[in-house]
Amino acid sequence: MNRRAIRVCVVLRLGVTVYFAGAATAFAAEGASHASATFIAPVQDSAGWENLHYRRLAPNQVEFTPAGVRIKVRSSASPLIYTLAAPRRVSKVRVRLQVSGALAAPVDGKKWDEDSRFRLGLVVSGDKRLSVWSKAAAPAWVRRLFSLAPSGGGIDRIVFLMLGRSPAKVGDARRHPTSELIEERIAWVVEKENGELKLDAVLDPPLAVSALWISADGDDTESAYEVLVESIELE
Repeated sequence: MNRRAIRVCVVLRLGVTVYFAGAATAFAAEGASHASATFIAPVQDSAGWENLHYRRLAPNQVEFTPAGVRIKVRSSASPLIYTLAAPRRVSKVRVRLQVSGALAAPVDGKKWDEDSRFRLGLVVSGDKRLSVWSKAAAPAWVRRLFSLAPSGGGIDRIVFLMLGRSPAKVGDARRHPTSELIEERIAWVVEKENGELKLDAVLDPPLAVSALWISADGDDTESAYEVLVESIELE
């Protein structure tokens, strides 16, 4: 995917809608649920969520509250994972969150920010599976990712919709240099350090999503900030 395949259509009151188009047909949501009802992630309740820790990184401080899930970043990183009951055809996402604080200056020489104040990861169902030998050698996070596949199936990749900090970067995308399983898209840029953010994205074609993988990172830039995720909706 390149920048010409992405059309940014609305920026209003810190609300951003991004359209993703032109992805390969393998990215389509075939076989996923076609239910039209909106799925609302239970961000006020820890039930069903897993706070995955990376072996060599300090984890974020996570607290589920009636207002949403609060993530405190202190030079840390750790994802929150939620598995859907069944793969779901997703064509649009809506996120509402509060941010307090900003990322520190980017690391010199890096063209891509490794840290983001918010990433919405969509685990996409597919036909990739780990062999016995691959599973033995894979990092823990890779094994966990493949365990999120629906029963009898596999995964294709995880697509991260990222909150960036440079307007010039909106629409940029890459496959992560350390893993073909990770696709990153800078879907939103909001330079405001504090306050409410309204983040919307339209996916065309839709994705067959089997799990959510949300994160906020500060390990690379040694940043300290907080994010309150008030709502995540999938359509």
